[in-house]
Amino acid sequence: MGEYPQFLYLQGEMEAFIDRLAPGAASREQVFVEMCRDRFRKTNAAHKDAAALRSAPAYTGEVKARMEQYQRFVERQQQGVLAEYVLLRKSVIDILDRYMGFRDDRDSHFLEEAIHKLLVPMRTDSSRLEMADHQLWLLDDRLVFFAYFASDKALKTYTDDSSLDRPDIAFFYDTCFAWQEQEAGNTVVLIEFKRPGRDDYNGAENPIRQLIGYITKIQGSTSLRDAQGRVFSPRLKNAAFHCYVVADITDSLRDACHGYPFHPTPDGGGLVGYLRNPDAYVEIVSYTKMLGDAKMRNAIFFRKLGLTDIDPSAPTSGEITEEEADLEQVE
Repeated sequence: MGEYPQFLYLQGEMEAFIDRLAPGAASREQVFVEMCRDRFRKTNAAHKDAAALRSAPAYTGEVKARMEQYQRFVERQQQGVLAEYVLLRKSVIDILDRYMGFRDDRDSHFLEEAIHKLLVPMRTDSSRLEMADHQLWLLDDRLVFFAYFASDKALKTYTDDSSLDRPDIAFFYDTCFAWQEQEAGNTVVLIEFKRPGRDDYNGAENPIRQLIGYITKIQGSTSLRDAQGRVFSPRLKNAAFHCYVVADITDSLRDACHGYPFHPTPDGGGLVGYLRNPDAYVEIVSYTKMLGDAKMRNAIFFRKLGLTDIDPSAPTSGEITEEEADLEQVE
């Protein structure tokens, strides 16, 4: 079931399912089609049970039994849906892992652009995209929710600033519980990607100065609008700024950070600091750290869903990771 986790509910009834297969259903494709048909029929039957339960006049023993049966089906179905999504996440992690194994020409931006496109489409905004259209959970799960975001678009297209500067990604939040840097809850998140392995930063291409320039222009704006002209929260002047630079921590990048209050993260894979004038919290995250953190966060889901066969790094049966131990203490 590791390859098709949406059918996890069949694990307890595999013999009965095999007995129902047509005699000629021998290929993987034919078996998959039968699994889809079985799932479709069970879902329809469950919907009918739900309708009958809603119209039941009294809570009888029969109703109780049907309710428990319906609840078990819903739980198994949801486990399969979640497992399917987790498997999709693993596929994205695998692609990013493969990108990290590539070497890019020193003067080329192909790899930087490929990684940007993997995480979120370029030259578009949230008026054309849904939450599921980007993979920025690789960097931070809080980025799934937003009021508006723009990817690789000039500031002039969504603010009243005339600048042609294009932050790689700009997220705007209005009273979002995920970001609580200030009481107003109005937060702007800026993300900049730099070419993996890059080690030629100089005064003209200092990523920290680049962020400061973006922040100053956004703070000077009085409105935020999407491609259709819809206006969002105008409270940009007092917004909190949370910024990410996704880049390998090379010598020239360390030089570019000189003079700013940055400190290494405990794992040594990044730098964190709080800028003043303009105020902004900045995280510099190496590609290795982003990939490793994403693997660690999602490995817990693999184990909890019993999908250890698609997670080669998972501990053997009986072993418990520190993360799982912490999770179980919370539960």
